Amino acid sequence: MLRLEELNAIIEKDDFWNNNNNAQIIMRERSQIEESMNDCLSLERRLEDFITLIFSFSNSNFAISILLNLFPKFDPIAKYTCLA
Repeated sequence: MLRLEELNAIIEKDDFWNNNNNAQIIMRERSQIEESMNDCLSLERRLEDFITLIFSFSNSNFAISILLNLFPKFDPIAKYTCLA
């Protein structure tokens, strides 16, 4: 995200389009970063929907078991449980 902020600061400068080739390279990089971020956000939303679906069709312990089997390194599922 830091790189995106850097690129946005460069793009906001008055002389940004003075070097058209450089501007296109920067715009392309910015676009790629934004696309990657959007892909990550989409994946996160899908995962959250999947977790919600699993919990809606099963009891909490069974759902947690499924998630831990599917995502053995996925620890943040604790925020989806009532277990303390």
